Amino acid sequence: MNPDGRAPKPLDREQCVFLAVRAWLNNVAPLPIDDLRTKAQTLGRPAKNLIAKSGGIRELLKQCPELTVTAGEVNVSWGSVTTDCENLGAPEIAACLNNLPKKDIDLLNHNLSKLQVVSRSSRLVNALRKRQGLEDLKHRCEMKRSEIRRLKEWIQTKRSENPVAEMKKLKALRDSSLRRLSEKKYIHKQRGEMENQLAALDQSIELMQHEVARLRLQGIHVNEKVTMYEQDLFFESHQNQSLTRDLLAQHEKDTEKLAVVLEVLIREKLSHSKNVLGAHLMALEAANIDGDPMQQNCRIRLAEIEELQEDFLRRLRENKVNLQMISQLELVTMKSIRSPLLAVKIKERPLNAPVAAAAASAGGTSDSPACSAEPSGADKEAVICAICLDGIELDPTESLACSHSFHRSCLTEMQSSGGVFCPLCRRYEPSSTEFPRL
Repeated sequence: MNPDGRAPKPLDREQCVFLAVRAWLNNVAPLPIDDLRTKAQTLGRPAKNLIAKSGGIRELLKQCPELTVTAGEVNVSWGSVTTDCENLGAPEIAACLNNLPKKDIDLLNHNLSKLQVVSRSSRLVNALRKRQGLEDLKHRCEMKRSEIRRLKEWIQTKRSENPVAEMKKLKALRDSSLRRLSEKKYIHKQRGEMENQLAALDQSIELMQHEVARLRLQGIHVNEKVTMYEQDLFFESHQNQSLTRDLLAQHEKDTEKLAVVLEVLIREKLSHSKNVLGAHLMALEAANIDGDPMQQNCRIRLAEIEELQEDFLRRLRENKVNLQMISQLELVTMKSIRSPLLAVKIKERPLNAPVAAAAASAGGTSDSPACSAEPSGADKEAVICAICLDGIELDPTESLACSHSFHRSCLTEMQSSGGVFCPLCRRYEPSSTEFPRL
C-alpha cells in the first residue's frame, strides 16, 4: 500500500522490461539481479539515452519473445506522474525488479550483453572522433605558430631596411596597383560594352532568324502560288490549244466560204462589165458604122475583161485574192446612142495598188473617180448612170459614201431588191431608206 492508503500502480510487461533494461544499462557489464538492485539508486537520465540509442524497448522485446513477465506492482506516490514509467525513481525500480523471475533475468542478461557491446563500440567511436579532433586542432595550432614565426622574422627584416626606400617601394607598389586597378576598370568597362554589343548582336540575330523564318514561309507561299499559276497556265494552255484548233478549223471553213464568195463577186462584177460592153458593142454594130474605132475598142476591152477574170480566178485558186483587190475593179461604162463617140473607160490605177484608208471609214470619200464618163466636144455634159445606162441628168441623182452618183430611183429599186454594195466599187452601203448625201 502507498502512504496515502491506495494500492500500488500495476505495470505491464513492456514497462517492467523497460525498467530492468534501464537499470541494467547503467552498468558497464551484465550483472546479476542482486547487483542491479544494489545499483538501482544510480539510475538516471543517461540510462534513457542509452535505451534510445539501442533502438528502444520495443526492439528489445522483439528480440526476447520468450520473456514470461506479464505484470508487476511498484509502490509509487499518487502525486507523481504514474503514466510514464521513466519518471520512476530507484526504489520503484528495485520493487519492479523483485517481480521478475529468474528465467527472465537470464534472458535479459543474455540479450542485453549484445547491446552492451554496441554501447561500448559507440563510446569507442566517440573517443576516436574526439582524438581526431584533437589532432586537427594540434595541426592548426602548429600552422598558426609557423605563421607567427614568419611574421616575426618579416618584422625584424623590415626594421633593418631603410624607411625611405621602403616608402618608395610602397609608393611604386601602390602606383602599380592603381594602374592595374585602372586597367581592370577599363577591362571591366570594355567587357560591359562587349556584353552590350553581344546582347545587341544576339537580338539582331534573333530578329534575322525571325526574318529568315518569315522569308522562308513567304517563299513557301510563293512556291505554292507559282505552282497554282503553273497549273492554271497549264490548263489555260490546253484550253488555248483546243481554242486554237477550233479557230484554225473555223478559219479553214471561213477561207473556203470566202473563196466561194470572192469567186461569185469576181464573176458577178466582171459579168456585169461584159454585159455592159456587149450591149454597147451590139448598139455599135446595129448602127452600121463601118470602120468605127469604138467597136474595135469594145472588142479589146471584152478580151481584157476575159483575161482579167481568168487572172483573178487563178489568183483565187492560189489564195492571192482579197477584198481589197476586188474593190479595185472599178469599171466605168459610157453610153450615148445619140453620140457617135461611144467609149468604155477603165480606171487608170494598178490592180495591186492599196485602197485608201479614208474609203473604208463611214461617210468617207474614195480616191476612185465618180461613176461617170465625160465625152469630148459638144457632148461633154453627157453622164450616164451605171445601173440603167441612161443619162444621169435626166432624173434626180444620189451620191453614195464612195462618191459614185446614180439615179435616186435606181438606187431605191436596188435597195428594195436587197442590194447593199455599190454597183461599181462593191463598197458596202448601210441598208436605209435613203442613202446619205455627202
